[in-house]
Amino acid sequence: TAAEEAIPVLLALLRDKDPEMRRAGVAALGRIGPLAPEVLPALCRALEDGDVRVQKSAAEALRGWGILARDAIPVLVDALKKEKNPEVGESFAYALCQADPTNKAGLAFFRDRMGAATPAERAVGCPPQQALQGYAYCVYRVIRRNPAVAIELHDVLNKSVSIEPSTP
Repeated sequence: TAAEEAIPVLLALLRDKDPEMRRAGVAALGRIGPLAPEVLPALCRALEDGDVRVQKSAAEALRGWGILARDAIPVLVDALKKEKNPEVGESFAYALCQADPTNKAGLAFFRDRMGAATPAERAVGCPPQQALQGYAYCVYRVIRRNPAVAIELHDVLNKSVSIEPSTP
């Protein structure tokens, strides 16, 4: 197919000096998917690119593959642990949750950032509301795969969260 014929050219773009060319190559490979065995390792290497946009594009490409990116999980977990940029970390965490909704590293990333309450804490991590959205997304993916987890989660939340009507 034309997509398969384009893969060598797109892989060559990942070695370009221009980060925008590398990002474009990563994005195109992400859309093509895992048609060739060399695509996944190339996207995993792009997670460690020196340019934030290339890193995020690689994570978004893997996120788009869903469980087809499961072989990238160890690389994503490692990259998430080392990542200092919260935006890039968030992209890695979403990719992890999409490839494996039960992966604890992706869930922990969002859970830990939900507690960022002070302006200084929010400056070094994604804002709590954004973290809550990410966490909810990951939990939703777990529940969708295993409905029994929904019942267990409901029980845990009922025990730990007290919702009482507010009084004026």
